[in-house]
Amino acid sequence: MIYLDHAATTPVHKHVQNAIFRCLDQDWYNPSSSYQQGLFIREKIDQVRKDIADYIHCLPEEIIFTSSGSESNNLAIKGFLNANKNFILLIDPTSHSSIMNIKARRAKLEVNRNGIILPSFLIDRLDKADKLYQCRSLVTINGANNEIGTLQDIKKISSIIHTHQGILHIDAVQLFPTQRINVQELGIDMMSVSGHKFGCPKGIGFLYKRKSLRLEPIISGEQENSLRGGTENTPYIIGLGEALKNLTQTDFHLKNTYIAFKRDYFIQELETIDNTYLLGSKKHRLSNNINMCFKGIESHSLLSYLSLYNIAASSGSACNSLSLTPSHVISALGLDKADQMCCVRFTIDENTTLKEIDEVIHVIKRFKNSIDRGA
Repeated sequence: MIYLDHAATTPVHKHVQNAIFRCLDQDWYNPSSSYQQGLFIREKIDQVRKDIADYIHCLPEEIIFTSSGSESNNLAIKGFLNANKNFILLIDPTSHSSIMNIKARRAKLEVNRNGIILPSFLIDRLDKADKLYQCRSLVTINGANNEIGTLQDIKKISSIIHTHQGILHIDAVQLFPTQRINVQELGIDMMSVSGHKFGCPKGIGFLYKRKSLRLEPIISGEQENSLRGGTENTPYIIGLGEALKNLTQTDFHLKNTYIAFKRDYFIQELETIDNTYLLGSKKHRLSNNINMCFKGIESHSLLSYLSLYNIAASSGSACNSLSLTPSHVISALGLDKADQMCCVRFTIDENTTLKEIDEVIHVIKRFKNSIDRGA
């Protein structure tokens, strides 16, 4: 298979698998137990918590283990709004569906055609929230968009929000695997991360929450400082720690430069196809993301054709892959209605070869030619 859907999920790293299997075999005790084996497991969990905290420059007690990025998003936003009634939610319109579907007193921000939140847009919404609702804002931003790959200027956004006495939550599910994040330097108050985007199985994530912020749990219990109930998923937490070690050893500049070279080649070749154009920012973009509009070719038709040749891509977020309606992310860009149904996302990694990219381009061109002849 030619796998071009790394934004949806990544293969589980072998060393992560091995760590999980060892834990399942040897470290199956309850970490809340008072006997020696349980205390030993607790130490292992706490070490992973410390490793994450050191990596993003926060305190260990500011890390809350969850089951996913979606749960982290919900805990951050619902938990904060439930505990802080004098806030309104300002929402990035290109947010993940786990955020878009949250019911709360809220207002949408605006993005330009590349999916970027401009400072003028943000300031206008913050001012309106203050004047209309006479309350402060919890602002949730998709740090790196899962569909179109657009990167936001988090430091500038944070400065604006904090000047307005607001709180910033970053969905870093796509951002975290691609660059080092210092939550102190960037001014991030809360941040959601999912393990299966960088070599873990599905079912593990974490939320960073600044210590001074109050949250109400959405799953009650004693674990995670009473903010996330349920016996800790020790094997996957240990696996998350192993995956983190890989990130700490990664030269992101070298890796992203290498992947971006292949991304740019892919985009350049696809743009030679008539009536085909790139979505999102060329300059401020994840190194692995290519999202193209093939005017006149519905994405589901092209994806089905690619599947015949064992090529895996997507029409956007995996959570909405079976939907027949346009993605809310694509809709937020202001594309023509017809074009919104013709977008396909390819996401590569360092192991994707130019030969594979050439093969995919060849298959797409053959499909386009067959449609043109039929027309």
